Amino acid sequence: MARAPKPTFITELPLVVSHAQDAVMLGRFESARRLNNAVLGDGLKALALMRESKAWAAAKALPKGEAKSAVRNARNEAFKASNLHFGFTEYALQALATAHKNAAGFDNRLGAHETQKIASRVFASLQEYAFGKRGRPRFKGKHRSLHSMEGKSNAAGPRWHADTATVSWGKGFVLPVVMPTKSKDPYIHACLNAKTKYCRIVWRMEGEKRRWFVQLVQDGVAPAKYEFLSSGQVVGLDIGPSTVAIVGDDAVGLEKFAPSVHQPWKAMRVLQRAQDRSRRAMNPDNPDFFRSSPTLAFGHDLLNQRLFSSHRVSRLVRRFARSLRVKIGSRDSKRLHFCVDFLNDRFEFCFSDGVGSRLQEGNLHLDLS
Repeated sequence: MARAPKPTFITELPLVVSHAQDAVMLGRFESARRLNNAVLGDGLKALALMRESKAWAAAKALPKGEAKSAVRNARNEAFKASNLHFGFTEYALQALATAHKNAAGFDNRLGAHETQKIASRVFASLQEYAFGKRGRPRFKGKHRSLHSMEGKSNAAGPRWHADTATVSWGKGFVLPVVMPTKSKDPYIHACLNAKTKYCRIVWRMEGEKRRWFVQLVQDGVAPAKYEFLSSGQVVGLDIGPSTVAIVGDDAVGLEKFAPSVHQPWKAMRVLQRAQDRSRRAMNPDNPDFFRSSPTLAFGHDLLNQRLFSSHRVSRLVRRFARSLRVKIGSRDSKRLHFCVDFLNDRFEFCFSDGVGSRLQEGNLHLDLS
């Protein structure tokens, strides 16, 4: 029986990485990418052989039955036996990953815990593919590499040292973090009081530079950012055009109102015009393509012809696309939940049909998600 997951939360801190350390980290992630592809290939072969076997076909033909019934248990045992026979298990893939790592000479780049985690990640994707929940897992290309690696505990692999505010990953490889002061960011220091289960090293592109971060997987429930949210106090909300002020007896807060609404339309328009000018300059042989209605030339459809852009504009387009992806991801991950009794003035809310509704004074329960 699977164990119930314990509550955890993540605290992310930026890392200070030199050029030499950046090269070492990229080498480790490249090794992890190759190891991921090798384990994925073996897992796909094992899954294909298992699906072609008579034992798996016989297990599939068994009646499903009701949950926790003898018929269902017999069917599950038949599938488990087939998985064990063909090595389609998490521990089997971990053993293959260790063998591939030793054969490739990645001992000085990847530890045992990181290797097992890579195999566990591959097995999770293969299992969802086998159950029909997701599509076939894809191999990681050089330009589509891994963006995160993690250990299994804080005793091996990437390790967090709270006394020095550093992350060590191997002998003599220490990365300091950008630690804000307690007066500047007391919430981070409150999160660091919890026990660290394991560390995850993450990199992402911010603009044209690669930034490294450490995500500390902490034990327990994340502390409340404002004390009155966890103490059940009666607070007052003042909703302005761009901010929401929260006032309690012991603390106050100020949050932005709908921060994801702002869109860089002007910058997007300037970038699109620069891209269009670059395409015109880089494609002098296709002047008809940029007309309002493209025409056919020499029997070829101009819409199917390849266009070229300058490297500078291409970099700007990729940078702008990354910024939009980051904004969408932060919008989807952040949810503001309020369920408090508040004393309000007279607010006017405009609904989608354009009809204004004025609320009366009293208690109102909000759940803004």
